[in-house]
Amino acid sequence: MSQIILLVVAFGFFLFSLPVLAADQNPQSPQLVEHSPAKSAPPLQSVNQAPSKSAPQLQPVKLTSAPPVLGEVDYWIDPDRPHIADSSVNVPKGLMLQENGFQQLYANRRSGIFDFPETLMRLGVTNKTELRFSTPNYFSQYGVVLNSDLISSTQRSVGFQNMEAGFKRRLGPIGPTKFQISVNPYISVPSGFSNQSKRVDPFIKFPFSQEINEHWDIEGMESFFDPTGIDGRHNLDWQNALVLNRSWGRQKNVFIEYVGDVFEHGPMSNLIHFGGAYRPTWRQQMDVQFGFRMNNAAPIAFFGFGYSFLVGSLNTPRLTPSRFKR
Repeated sequence: MSQIILLVVAFGFFLFSLPVLAADQNPQSPQLVEHSPAKSAPPLQSVNQAPSKSAPQLQPVKLTSAPPVLGEVDYWIDPDRPHIADSSVNVPKGLMLQENGFQQLYANRRSGIFDFPETLMRLGVTNKTELRFSTPNYFSQYGVVLNSDLISSTQRSVGFQNMEAGFKRRLGPIGPTKFQISVNPYISVPSGFSNQSKRVDPFIKFPFSQEINEHWDIEGMESFFDPTGIDGRHNLDWQNALVLNRSWGRQKNVFIEYVGDVFEHGPMSNLIHFGGAYRPTWRQQMDVQFGFRMNNAAPIAFFGFGYSFLVGSLNTPRLTPSRFKR
């Protein structure tokens, strides 16, 4: 059943930002450099006798400061979270980014899922490539059911989701607008718990971003998931995510996101997603996010928090770009 969805979202964010302190470099003081003459100095002469040649003069020479060297502070942490669309850029070579968080989801008024720690480890191996590994995620699921006597009871189940492994390759920047796009293929590895796929399933994502100006950018992701259900059947999922992001320097940003899932078997799911992040240093990020359904096929609501950090040091002068500008 084909569905046509017209989404018009009025977006307005206002946030009081803290000033970003920038250290000014003091120019070096000019020094006097004495140039030695090519020949020996002329002998002393009386005041009434003019010298045959002018004496060498001391000339001031202004020393310019050395050009700035690209260093670690030129790159700021750029996690995939908190929005559903991944970051369009990779982690630089020599750094490892770890993302963590938790989420509470309400599928309907009678059931929900809590999961953590949502750990994703991203290791930069080249200027444009990173390796990715997601640890098995713990989840606790509950639901209210009716027995044969029409008495309601709450059933709970716990377990671990399948682990995931793959890589991300940045293909941008492309064209004069420096359009960023990446490809992220990965697979899921069975964890052995119930209610999880027993097979190795393939997935692929195409995150992208386009800067509008120093404060605004558009981000998104096209994804294809092909998980295997408990009954052994595949249910192809084509996911579309579109993000409008507002940044205040490198430390703060907020966003609004639309996410739609088109399933091979089942109705289309649509939800709206909000959130923001704060980066106290170039190595750390704290984030918050929440969302609501736009149709009955999507979860009623969800919210979550996260913390991400960088370890390691940069070992290449060609730094990976960051979506967050100075």
